Amino acid sequence: MTNLPCNPPVSLDRLAFVDCETSGLSPIEDRVTEIGVVTVDSAGVNEWTTLVNPGRHISERSRLFDGIDAELVKDAPKFKDIAHELNAKLSGRHFIAHNARFDFTFLRAEFERAGIPFTPQPLCSVALSRKLYPEYRNHDLDTLMQRHELPAEVRHRALPDARLIWRFWQVLQSTFTLEQLTAVIEALQAGPVLPAHLDPSLIDKLPDAPGIYVLHGLDDIPMHVGKADNLRLHVLNYFRIDRTSRKALDVSHLVRNITWQTTHGEIGSELKRRSLVRTLLPAPKARAFRSAFSWRLIPHAYPCVELMQLCNRQDDDECYGVYGSERKARNARYEDQSLPSPIGD
Repeated sequence: MTNLPCNPPVSLDRLAFVDCETSGLSPIEDRVTEIGVVTVDSAGVNEWTTLVNPGRHISERSRLFDGIDAELVKDAPKFKDIAHELNAKLSGRHFIAHNARFDFTFLRAEFERAGIPFTPQPLCSVALSRKLYPEYRNHDLDTLMQRHELPAEVRHRALPDARLIWRFWQVLQSTFTLEQLTAVIEALQAGPVLPAHLDPSLIDKLPDAPGIYVLHGLDDIPMHVGKADNLRLHVLNYFRIDRTSRKALDVSHLVRNITWQTTHGEIGSELKRRSLVRTLLPAPKARAFRSAFSWRLIPHAYPCVELMQLCNRQDDDECYGVYGSERKARNARYEDQSLPSPIGD
């Protein structure tokens, strides 16, 4: 641990600048391999770092990216061994990271496995740079180093990168007024934490209408196809840290683009979603969506409703509900008041 002199932050008095290196890109399947933290408060600046034994394979991409391999971490502690110490350092502080969604979701998953609640409010320095320097296109850490002449001993290691984020914060303090910084920070923390590579303007373009959306990753590869009654509100909530599902936790930090299409009602959205799942996503995911059921209204027949697979639906069929299995559809027939009464069934 190193003590350094500092000037207290102008608007926030307890800060933690955080960076994590990981064994891969999935918070569910992969683990943290190194953590660096720079804490800032009225007492000064303190640094803390440790390697972490992930207890699993480290991907080739990660080894090439940060130079951390199995040999380097073999004698390092497991995350559960340092979890309480790290939680104490982060507790009660603003959690600031570059692409905060990535670091936050990895640590959240690690703390969850250790049985420790992890609830800091993250603040992304990429989003800060975008808001405060809108004239620039790129806001990655290497670009910020050059733009603001920030020194770095080495890149892609946890503590040096955490120091870089702290140095960028100092630039912001010296460039903008307290009122400007406070207004931007409050606006960012009131909304979702977007992944670093996603253009925030895409969210503003989403319509308040029902439809389907596709989340794309690196090289525009589709990762997730979803439907929504209100596309803009649904996608905003998808990126809310406090509402992150396990599935969203695994892919949300990798999203680089969003495409969408409005549809007419629930049936239209579900049919379009299933069509896109079959054509866009890998086979295992597509197979899970091949069979869906609905109730078809037959006004002059007896009984007046018929269970059917959506893949057999005709354009003029009037259908009620979308269910993932025949059992769910039959259960819903008696519970869903919007379904016509199946007289005679």
